[in-house]
Amino acid sequence: MTYHQNIAAISFGDIKVAALYFDRVIPIAFHSIYGSYERLFIKTPEPVPAEFAAQLIFEKSRPFQVIEYIVNYWDSFIRPILPHLKKQYASTDPKAYVELKQLYLEDARFSDGTSVRKQFSKLARQLGCPCYSIVLAADEEPKSYAETYACLALSRIPLVDVSNASWEQIMELRSDSEAATRLRRLRLFFFENYVGKPAAYIQDDLLRRLDEYDQARRKHGFDAMMSSIQVLLDSTSLQAAAVASLTAGLFGGAVAGLSAGAAVEIGKVLLEIANKRAEIRNLASGHELGYVIGAREALRANA
Repeated sequence: MTYHQNIAAISFGDIKVAALYFDRVIPIAFHSIYGSYERLFIKTPEPVPAEFAAQLIFEKSRPFQVIEYIVNYWDSFIRPILPHLKKQYASTDPKAYVELKQLYLEDARFSDGTSVRKQFSKLARQLGCPCYSIVLAADEEPKSYAETYACLALSRIPLVDVSNASWEQIMELRSDSEAATRLRRLRLFFFENYVGKPAAYIQDDLLRRLDEYDQARRKHGFDAMMSSIQVLLDSTSLQAAAVASLTAGLFGGAVAGLSAGAAVEIGKVLLEIANKRAEIRNLASGHELGYVIGAREALRANA
């Protein structure tokens, strides 16, 4: 089994989800381009700013490249498939790509002996994507590494909720260097642990690992709170500071007395909290699903 550092997605489904996990995303479920010279959008079926679509397809942010995709790549891809479609205008009819997806699943054959799946493979090669996965809700078990990795996007388990995320947030996450490091670790983890495993097993194991992380985080959070309280209650210095404050109050300096006496102990409490927060961050960053955990938190925080 060959490991590929870069994986593309040919996406029938939610392009936002595919954008989280794949280096490049080739949209199939699109049916129109609209907007103005200032701002173009590609509809997939939800609107995607053309500059982001170009970044996903070509790894460059030139908005008018989506027109290049249609003219130079999509047109030659769809032309031999059109006679097999009842909906003849697959690029403009929002229901046409449903038929196209079915033709892919059936691997429909053309009169010259070629097939729909070969057309998809040709499209990926023309765009310079040697390793790709077809992202759709298929029931087939994953066979290749790309198919196994695609279980992240294919599964309907609640890994990362993108329903309220903006395209700006998605693209910001893709450009984050720390997130990119975690994503590479995630791919290695998939390659080492899930290749050849059934999709149901992969999904259950992912949920188990995330549940264990959530339990560990809750435990760390509880420990952080109790530890900080313990530092406060066990502090003989803080008690002494209170006495010093009261004594200083007799001479009109209560605030100054309390501030001087309690500063060290308050600092200890704050340091304890900071250390526990650092432990929680390290728990996430070192986790095999650290990218998923970070993406969940980033998109939830910005929603």
